[in-house]
Amino acid sequence: SIEAEARRAGFRIVVEFADTGDEPRIDHWTGGWASGVLILGGGDLNPDWVGTALEAKLPVVVADHFIPGIDVATVVFDNFAGAYEMTNYLKAAGHERIGFLRGPSKYWTLEERRGGYLAAMQRGGSPLALDLIPPRVSHGDEKGFGETLALLDLPDPPTAIFAVSDQTA
Repeated sequence: SIEAEARRAGFRIVVEFADTGDEPRIDHWTGGWASGVLILGGGDLNPDWVGTALEAKLPVVVADHFIPGIDVATVVFDNFAGAYEMTNYLKAAGHERIGFLRGPSKYWTLEERRGGYLAAMQRGGSPLALDLIPPRVSHGDEKGFGETLALLDLPDPPTAIFAVSDQTA
């Protein structure tokens, strides 16, 4: 969607993935080839990246993250409502036992999604089955794998699984 809108406006998108160990450099965005910087958050977004992008004197927008104390245009998604609606969608499709694969609790976006799932599951007075939210055991490239196996091994496994993020899925 981002690329489609940029093309409609006559821009092209260049994607650069920054790892948590990468240091921001102003020459990433200077040199006349960039018209702006869109920084897609995630829980490990280093505020230095945003500060350096702002120093490049280009329009900067941060999405899916909020950095207190930095004056930058920010788009923050309604994670709670999205997870609530997704869970209700699964319930409306006939799923009563919906497993939930969580991510690290240090990421507020994932915690908001967990809250939306819990609220939707509890709506209607049904008791929450805590066995549907297995503890985190998988990390790295296998995020969600061990938890999925635990859900599938339950005596009454879920008929649907809600993964909190793409990486977890």
